[in-house]
Amino acid sequence: MASWTGIQPFQTLIVGIIGFAGVITTLWFNARQARQQRTLERLHEAETLRVALIEELKISRTAVVENSSSMDMAQDAFVPTAPMDDVYRAFTGRVGLLSELEVGKVMIAYLTLRKS
Repeated sequence: MASWTGIQPFQTLIVGIIGFAGVITTLWFNARQARQQRTLERLHEAETLRVALIEELKISRTAVVENSSSMDMAQDAFVPTAPMDDVYRAFTGRVGLLSELEVGKVMIAYLTLRKS
């Protein structure tokens, strides 16, 4: 019992320190969870963008192949006059989610389509 009487004057301080440590731990844990969630969201956005661009480029490739097989071989142009780049135009600002190599490939593909 004697030890409790020595701690009693510091009771408020001890509770305050324990409470503050609990708040700090909670804030740290929530911040870590938020970082992990944001990382997963960015990975999902990048994958979604990647799939959308790939599918749009596949459609463009199919159009070029069909045009080249159905047109007179004496003609020079088999590329559509109005390239299908709606996804690219809509998400140009989000291309930075992709890797450097992927961005280079996407830019080359779409610039090639526009050049024609």
